[in-house]
Amino acid sequence: MRRGVVGCVVALALAAPAGAARGEAVTGDGVIQSDERAAVKSVVPGAIRRLAGREGTVRSRGELLFQLENDLQRAQVVVAEAEVARAEAAVREAEVALASATREHARNQRVADLITEKELALSRDAVLNAEATLATRGQEVLRAREQLAAAREALALTTVTAPFDGVITRVYLREGDAPKPSETVVLDFLSLDRLYVEVALPLAYLQRVSARMPVVLDVEADQPAIRTTATGTVQFVYPDVDPVTRMFRVKVSVPRMDNRILPGLFARVRIDLPARSR
Repeated sequence: MRRGVVGCVVALALAAPAGAARGEAVTGDGVIQSDERAAVKSVVPGAIRRLAGREGTVRSRGELLFQLENDLQRAQVVVAEAEVARAEAAVREAEVALASATREHARNQRVADLITEKELALSRDAVLNAEATLATRGQEVLRAREQLAAAREALALTTVTAPFDGVITRVYLREGDAPKPSETVVLDFLSLDRLYVEVALPLAYLQRVSARMPVVLDVEADQPAIRTTATGTVQFVYPDVDPVTRMFRVKVSVPRMDNRILPGLFARVRIDLPARSR
């Protein structure tokens, strides 16, 4: 029977009989946890249009978690794209005008003795004006592209994706709710790549358990449909002892195994101990 409270270290250590020299092991029960978690919020205002999952939904990095209403942002992108197209077309027109003015001025230079000085000066001024117009149109394109980039960024902020491979552990809002930007947590998300389990072991084994020792994990042993056996590693031995239970804690790394091992599942940990020194 398991002991403990979900969310805390859940452990009951079972020691091998005293005096056993080889084949001795120590076991403990714990809850699979994640070393990386995120309280996912929106950063722009808007009601939630779509929630892509509920508690227990596994999402890969970059996959949708939730999306806000974004009709206004989409419309702003369309307007900005049209402005970029207009500005780029104006640049092409200015380039054509400059090329024409340049050719005309070149022709006038070749026949300078056949035209007046004023006509030559006017053709030169036409080139300068065309160059200035092209520069102005180029600046308009840059501003239009900056506005388009800002509009696209604003649109992108209405879509919130998974920051890493993980699982949704709790959803606080529903579709239609409007969270306060950067304040209201929409959902909790836990990593599936940095899982661990903590167990408490009897003080008598403190000197026989160390980091990097192999560990056998039996996950959800009493649930045949989802039971999984895996191999982990002692990641850390905590340097403190509970003065009441006279036990010390061990942190064990847990492999991912194609999402079969998830935060919240129970696991029995078995550590095979080295022989006692004589």
